[in-house]
Amino acid sequence: MTTARLTHLLPGILIAIFISSCSTGRSGESVMQAVQPAESWQLPDVFSADPVRDASVTYTHSVAGFQCELSSGGTVKDEYKLALDGGGAPAWGIARFNGLPAEPTEYLQARMNISDVLLGESYYRLLADFGNGRWDVQEVTPATTAAGINILAGFDPALHISPNGNTYVGLLTAAPTVTLDIIFFDIIVDVQPPMNLQASGSENGDSIQLSWELPELWDSYSLYVRLTGETDDDWQLLLQGSVELAGYTHDFGDFVLPCQYGVDYDYQLTVTVAGEESAPSNVASARRELPAPELRVSQGLYRGFILSVWHMPAGTGPLDYDIYRDGVLRQADMNFILPDGGTFADFDPAANDGEFHSYYVIAKGPEGNSPPSQTVDGYAAIVDVQRLVSFDSLHDPHADVFFTAGFSSQPVIAYYNEAPRKLVYHRYDHDNPSFGANVADAEITVDISCQSDFNRPWIAYNNQDSGIKAQGLWIARGQDDSPGSGDWDNYLLYPGEIVGRRVSMAFVNGQLAVVFTVRVDLTHYDVKFAYALNSDPQSELDWKVKDLLAPGLSSFPDVMMLREQDGLPLVAMARQDILRLLRGKNGAPTDEAGWDNSNLDNTLDGARDLDMLLNDGIVSISVGGCQVEGTGDLRFYRCTGTDPTTDPFESWVIRSYDDENAEMTDLYYRDGIPIINVPHGMFSSANTFVLEGVDEYLLEGNWWSYYYDGFDSSVNVRYFSRMFGDGPVYRTAYMRSWDNGGNTDWGIYVATNTPK
Repeated sequence: MTTARLTHLLPGILIAIFISSCSTGRSGESVMQAVQPAESWQLPDVFSADPVRDASVTYTHSVAGFQCELSSGGTVKDEYKLALDGGGAPAWGIARFNGLPAEPTEYLQARMNISDVLLGESYYRLLADFGNGRWDVQEVTPATTAAGINILAGFDPALHISPNGNTYVGLLTAAPTVTLDIIFFDIIVDVQPPMNLQASGSENGDSIQLSWELPELWDSYSLYVRLTGETDDDWQLLLQGSVELAGYTHDFGDFVLPCQYGVDYDYQLTVTVAGEESAPSNVASARRELPAPELRVSQGLYRGFILSVWHMPAGTGPLDYDIYRDGVLRQADMNFILPDGGTFADFDPAANDGEFHSYYVIAKGPEGNSPPSQTVDGYAAIVDVQRLVSFDSLHDPHADVFFTAGFSSQPVIAYYNEAPRKLVYHRYDHDNPSFGANVADAEITVDISCQSDFNRPWIAYNNQDSGIKAQGLWIARGQDDSPGSGDWDNYLLYPGEIVGRRVSMAFVNGQLAVVFTVRVDLTHYDVKFAYALNSDPQSELDWKVKDLLAPGLSSFPDVMMLREQDGLPLVAMARQDILRLLRGKNGAPTDEAGWDNSNLDNTLDGARDLDMLLNDGIVSISVGGCQVEGTGDLRFYRCTGTDPTTDPFESWVIRSYDDENAEMTDLYYRDGIPIINVPHGMFSSANTFVLEGVDEYLLEGNWWSYYYDGFDSSVNVRYFSRMFGDGPVYRTAYMRSWDNGGNTDWGIYVATNTPK
């Protein structure tokens, strides 16, 4: 039997200790001699005055279920000790305990601690015997000046428990001084070990699940682990707790012993009662079984190959993989140094026909193979490139594209044609090419922004040339859902020189809003937030224009992007070194105090472009052209929660370029996968950078950057790029050069990725 000792310090209350000079019973004679156990003393008469337990008395409750009342008298010392001073005459301290069980010796012992003992003096333990109505006196001989006396040695429940359930014990001495501590009761309990410890690998293979049953009596429990085959000296404490749990999950992130795939672990559990640990439970053993990979397969993201990406739970480590296409082994024993997943680009011409092909993956470990992954279909894109409009010379078209289901799934492109200095609107129809409609004459120097409310298109643009019309921010309002060249209303929303990379327009609570920057004088700028007062603002009188930041800034934002989040305006802003996010405290904030403001990064060193999207309520931002001594960085930021003003952002530098021409960073989500489209550099390509999943262990360096499709690499791609699409088809609008009979002309092209 394993036992544990519970020590209860019983407070010095309700003490009825009797301290007396004792006589031999002969009247008038005082005994002033050393105490002799054979003599009869006038000890307290507990036999005729044995009280019934008073329900009002506060008792100490022990684990074993008995109550005791400790009586005190004499001189109290240190608030919890009783000082007896016989001065040569017998003195005693006696305590009454109530409710002792009938068989206390099986799991109960008692002692009283005494100190200030004078060696050579006599000390006696007292125990009231209700069988003969006398006190049992037993001499004790402390070996040191402080000792513990077993006050229940020779205890007989039939003799030493009164009819009222009381037991009286005490100490008798004639020594001049002795300090009697409050009596301690140590309950010796049969500490049962935990039962039914079970361990098994989780279904998805990421951990080992443990469960157990605790005994009725425990203070705390300890879970131990070792590698199977190790000795008892190798047990490590994995978990210790005092709050009952149904079980525990041992996974790769465990600090004590990370749970690895393919390793066998032993577990055992103990409980502790009052510092005494039980025998261990049964030993349970388990291992993490290799789970099936989680597979993604690209669908039209790339031209010329089909990309498969698979993930394994953290901690599986490097493995080999077999990849199957259409039920036939395509690639065997692929090995990856990087743990927890892998990739395979299928460049086989038989797979690059635009048709759907099915893939699955099997992981192979030293202890066997995983089940097959789910079967996923994918296809390589058939990229159809069409020229939408042609320019005689290179210029920044200051364009924008939006995709609206309300326009029969046709994207709308607005762009600036520099040679005739006209703003042009074009609804793209892949099967029926057409010319665009002239919206307005203007000299546009800042990227425009266009939107649709399903009734009509809207375009926000600047005019720099006061010889054409007033300088400032203009709004073009289509008169219907398919306006021609004469079907536009143009009005000046805000006068002045508009600066920065772009104006940005969005719908907030169903009404238009736009952010822009205006020059105040040579060295000062105002950043503005304008919002419409109704759903169809037909003139500048239908708008309010307010400060977004404190007026009179010494520098202006390089680029801004406006979106809506839960009915609130949300602005991403790159200004000098700082990437900042602002969210209105309501749908129409009236000054800079009406915005919550959060700095996300202060290392941009300038930025050429940014884009911001919300995917499943999570804000993501791409930033390009971060310039550091002639280089350009491409960066990606993602909020860890749904409140971008308080929840932290994660960030990654996806690529660094040897020039500054990562000029656009169009961000697009397709089936939950972020895609960044980057026209990059002189005589370079339109590169589509794709992240095949958002798991943290894949967001490292070139796990982004080299999954790209240079879908138009034979020409010079510059300035402008936007992605849009629906279902299995998506498109990219961009600007590139073309050979016009030996002359280099420029145009806006649309590349369509589609299955066959």
